[in-house]
Amino acid sequence: MKRKMKRGERDESYRYLVGKRIIQSSRSNEDLFDGLLEECPHVNERKLTELFVSAGGGIKNISPAILAAAHVMEYNHAHPYKPGAYWFKKFLPRGVSPGKVADNKELMDRFVDVISKTEEEWDEKGGAPTEEIKKSVKSLF
Repeated sequence: MKRKMKRGERDESYRYLVGKRIIQSSRSNEDLFDGLLEECPHVNERKLTELFVSAGGGIKNISPAILAAAHVMEYNHAHPYKPGAYWFKKFLPRGVSPGKVADNKELMDRFVDVISKTEEEWDEKGGAPTEEIKKSVKSLF
């Protein structure tokens, strides 16, 4: 007796089959797919195949979108999300919780403004050193 497929499974299988067909339909699609397999070794082949299924799948204008999506998948695999990792943590004075700053919209807006202004001042000099940003941020706390 055949197992009945659930809706999500059926959609994924269909997307995979259509993607396979699109890839096989032209040499340029095959080349793009082969290139993606080399450039994005951590992305599942099935996921790459499903990327070719879109409103314009298989035409020249959609290739950059497929490339970008595959590279984002590869990047996300190489750089997994870490809960509690804040990009701005290194700029905060000791004792200030990054979570409290992130949760307070007004404070976060002021914090980002101070960092942006400091970076603008240092743009012509090759970028703001971390120490300069830390000095500017201290005025908020």
